[in-house]
Amino acid sequence: MTDHTTNSISKTMPYSSDKNDASNKTVGYENETAKTQTYEEEVRIADKTVGYESEETELIDKTIAHGLAVGDVIELNDKEYEITDIICAENQTGEAIIYKIKNSQGKPFALKLYYQFTNPKDEPNPEALRRIKAISDPDILRLYDFGTGTSKYRNKFCYEISEFAEGSNLISVTDIRKKYTIEFLKLNVIQEIFKGIRTLHDHKIYHCDLKPENILYLDKEQSDLIIGDYGSAKTFEETSEKRLTHTSTTKGTNFYLAPEQPRGIVSEKNDYYSFGMILLHLIYPELVNRDSLHKIIERQFAKKPIIDFNPKYAEINDLIAGLTLHDIGSRWGENEVKGWLSGEDIEIKYKSKAEAAIQPIKLGKATIRTTEELIDYIENNIDWHMDLIEDKEGYGLLLRWVSDIQDLGRKKIFDKMVRNYQQDGEGFLKQSVLRYFTPERPIQIDMKTYDFWTEEKIDELTERFISHLDDIWKITPLEKIKFYIFQLEFTLRQIEAVTQGQQKVLVQSIIEKISSALSISPRLDFDDYVCDFYDGLNDSKLISLFYAFDAKRVFKDLENKEYNTVEDIGLFFARNKNLYGNKYLKLEKEVFFKSNNYSNYVNLSYDEFLYSIFNKNIKSQIQISDVLFDLKKSPKDIQIKYKFGKSLTDFFF
Repeated sequence: MTDHTTNSISKTMPYSSDKNDASNKTVGYENETAKTQTYEEEVRIADKTVGYESEETELIDKTIAHGLAVGDVIELNDKEYEITDIICAENQTGEAIIYKIKNSQGKPFALKLYYQFTNPKDEPNPEALRRIKAISDPDILRLYDFGTGTSKYRNKFCYEISEFAEGSNLISVTDIRKKYTIEFLKLNVIQEIFKGIRTLHDHKIYHCDLKPENILYLDKEQSDLIIGDYGSAKTFEETSEKRLTHTSTTKGTNFYLAPEQPRGIVSEKNDYYSFGMILLHLIYPELVNRDSLHKIIERQFAKKPIIDFNPKYAEINDLIAGLTLHDIGSRWGENEVKGWLSGEDIEIKYKSKAEAAIQPIKLGKATIRTTEELIDYIENNIDWHMDLIEDKEGYGLLLRWVSDIQDLGRKKIFDKMVRNYQQDGEGFLKQSVLRYFTPERPIQIDMKTYDFWTEEKIDELTERFISHLDDIWKITPLEKIKFYIFQLEFTLRQIEAVTQGQQKVLVQSIIEKISSALSISPRLDFDDYVCDFYDGLNDSKLISLFYAFDAKRVFKDLENKEYNTVEDIGLFFARNKNLYGNKYLKLEKEVFFKSNNYSNYVNLSYDEFLYSIFNKNIKSQIQISDVLFDLKKSPKDIQIKYKFGKSLTDFFF
């Protein structure tokens, strides 16, 4: 292939052998036992993967989500099927359980029975499924029936009934390196996936979730590949050409997901990006992990190849590089793949024509053309707010730039978001803009970083995040706590918008839990990028949030020392009378007592509070103040004056 020397056009970078250059190292080519792990799944180890029909699947009595077991008869769209096996059980797939079923004639099928969706927008697209059902093609898994809307199983669970793939999925092989030789990739994998993508696009369907688990072997010998699993598919008008489509609901698996898809931009180029990432997985399985994903994103922004390619795979490296370009316009699509298959020398354009045509934002010596340049300017220029927001001309340039790199509709959404957060101050606005363009940003609290995008157990990370706030809320201004809560919601909402299945349900449950603790009705979507949690947040709601995420939480003093019993709290205040009126400790006391059914201790004065708690320890005291004798009277008169009271002095001291 011809080497191109211009800055905007280049070929894949050669494999680096310089061991002293950490940035150019390619990790693990010699490590045949390196772990292979996708972004959302953990069932793969080394070069062996538990797959679509694995003998390692653990037998269970009944699935929790659906209450179904092997041998049960299930009725779907007035037809009866018997469950013969559970192919992918709970926690093995993010959005559904896969059952093997058979009809009354004994013909086997695969049933993808989804978990219940809390938001109807997340359900499979019925129009896409209708079109796919009408397709009969050797490279598309045959869809025989589906249930959405009113035809759901038990009126709750969407489903798809498909042809049964005997050979499992693309990475359910004994040895991934031995299986996917260059010859097999070129003659089988690339050809058949490409044909399948073209077939879907010819029927005006975008798959939107191509990944190794959704590329299946129809035969046990694992030679005949087909594309399956249509739960994320989108459609465009059957009378229109392929084009960019904007949607408020996007799903997909992060490692294979096109960078524009989380922002609601869908086109045929999304599927081609995923195609490239699948090939990356098959050739460089050791790079399929979270750390590599972050490095890939950084290299895309820097207009570089996504990895340092091994020259051993030179030809396919070019295909991967072209398919995974960050810019939609420059990214390879149908025509480029056709040309590559024909042996043509196709340019890999890391800098797009669209980028060159975008009218830049010129601010003195600074010129902003790309998203990366905008982020850099905002993060490193103290006058960014004055230049880009407060200055009308500067803000006009920013809006025009957003319209150029996205479109008019997104510009309007961006403008509305800016106006919403502008009233909250520069910090809120800055974070909203940064997270709008780069959703994967972590949240920083003091010196601690919380990266929700790379965390598998996002519920546990949320608990740690809120526990951190619990540790600092008494010494941190409420506005700063609001700022952290705002970032938490913004991040969770963005993750919710791009995930699916169990992970999406998990994120939604976290959002609902926070909403409940703060007495807020949760939003169904995040189309306008408006957060609710921080608005109206006060100390009372905040401590309710802490209790909601820590079932063992107790009363904490100003130094976060814990007190587990009423008596311990009483002794604390007996020793620290001056803190009885402290606003934070009043809340701690009130919430602790109400949570433990001791509401009678809440609205008491200091003395009443102590005497109510320690009434069993009260001792009576008599103090004689005077004694009078009248010796003239007979019988003699003796008058004794005394004071009677009850005291805790002996108990405390």
